[in-house]
Amino acid sequence: MSKQDRAVRAVAAGKKFQASGKQIQGCGCAIVLLAVLIIILVSLLPKEEGGGDRAAAFPFKAIGSGIYTVIIPRDAKPEAIDRAARAQCAGKSLCDVWGWVDADRVATAPQMTNRETAARIYSLKINRNTGYDRSTFACSAFPSAPKDQCSEPPSEAELENAS
Repeated sequence: MSKQDRAVRAVAAGKKFQASGKQIQGCGCAIVLLAVLIIILVSLLPKEEGGGDRAAAFPFKAIGSGIYTVIIPRDAKPEAIDRAARAQCAGKSLCDVWGWVDADRVATAPQMTNRETAARIYSLKINRNTGYDRSTFACSAFPSAPKDQCSEPPSEAELENAS
């Protein structure tokens, strides 16, 4: 190990090092200060509206060809939900995304039960062959959603009466 390498290691470890008659003293806290600075800088980076990077917060599950379900966090913003769903549909000619906040009511097959239909709070339907592209929210769950995208699902009782 060269004299320079020994000097660098000694200074980084906070030890004194004698080289060419000059004494060099390092600060072992330099690494800690650098880590703190990095943490501060990362915390100052801009975050996506709706609570930071939410990609992992939207666990999509395929239940059919081009049909996905997702459990939506209760604090999610409509824009973030729609953005994540559209990213899931990127490159697909036909795509449906259906969302719930209640994990116990998420559809497990494309033919939803009345209970699943009544609990659904988000829907995106894209058909690039015809140009159809529409997302809707249950605005009772998302009051900040654009009003032209509001569509409340029927209740279980309404669905039972219609059968």
